[in-house]
Amino acid sequence: MQAAAYAYRDYLDECDASAYLDAEAQAERFQGVWRWGNEVKPWNFRRKEK
Repeated sequence: MQAAAYAYRDYLDECDASAYLDAEAQAERFQGVWRWGNEVKPWNFRRKEK
């Protein structure tokens, strides 16, 4: 399995936080967007675009 996942922590209190954090950790182990070392999390990208 290869995937990229980011857990948006601002909303984790409204759902199963551990499932989302586990998915993020699993995706990171598979080196998805993390492989290059210059990834930008979606919420940071949107903040820059404003």
